[in-house]
Amino acid sequence: MTAEYSGSGIIREEIERPGSTLYVRRLAGLAAGVDVMKFILARGQTDLGESSLSTEKPDWYGTRSMEEAVQQAEFGWPKGREKMNAVLEQININELLRRYHRPEPRFDVAGDEPDVSRFLLGEPCDMVSCPLGLTAKDKIANLWINATVSVGVSSEQIIRRGAVIAAAHAAVTAAGYSLGVEMVSTTEFDRTYDIIEYHIPIVRPGDYFSQDILAWCMISPSFFRRLVFALKEIEPDKRRKEIGAYRNGSYGHPRKIQSELPYQTLLIDQGEGLDLHDDNDTVRFAQGIVDQALRVLENRDDSD
Repeated sequence: MTAEYSGSGIIREEIERPGSTLYVRRLAGLAAGVDVMKFILARGQTDLGESSLSTEKPDWYGTRSMEEAVQQAEFGWPKGREKMNAVLEQININELLRRYHRPEPRFDVAGDEPDVSRFLLGEPCDMVSCPLGLTAKDKIANLWINATVSVGVSSEQIIRRGAVIAAAHAAVTAAGYSLGVEMVSTTEFDRTYDIIEYHIPIVRPGDYFSQDILAWCMISPSFFRRLVFALKEIEPDKRRKEIGAYRNGSYGHPRKIQSELPYQTLLIDQGEGLDLHDDNDTVRFAQGIVDQALRVLENRDDSD
């Protein structure tokens, strides 16, 4: 009999819809996902087979093994931050923010929240205080990122997309705002029209975060191809078979996010940002994210 996962930190919902069921799994945070990865690692291969544990095609998975993915998820991926910084060198943050009023922040060794740009440069005064006239509520929003990709999407495409999203997130933070990050994965079952959706909050608005860990979540192919795969591998065997979560299975088909977006939330959905061919595409995608974020944060509409 396959050992069942009994850990806490995952809220399970089933929403009946005409002709299908939406299965929603809400994790308490990244630590809950890492706990599942460790469980799958300790349980090892079952009769169904665990793709998340594969040591073949390391480029496709983003890491050589599940052990390496766990290490990066817990302690960060400096290489991912380097890739984000490379994108930051291509784009001009001030240019991205050119259409928006930027309140003058106050920098010190202590403050309301970390300033990403100063932190990356190693500045001692890397904390920023709320600009006069902006309350904490005015300064925060959430970003949902659909991490689901199809089997044919290359690691290079995933990394490029993630690095641009991370750079845009850094630009918004540099403008004095706090943007939470929630990774989402939505897939349709292989054998039915049912859909399963995982929600993993990585950064809550206003909280301190590790840039290296955030980089792993946003940029590394292992986030989806090891962590999310592992989440599917703790589903009951019958559901795993319906999803396609088994050796040589599809692990489901990518779909747009099904859950309703909460207030003050912007979305980068499935497929967006996977067709970045040159620097112009990179800047255009980053600009779109920043524009959407600041419209939400400043309660602007497209006519502004």
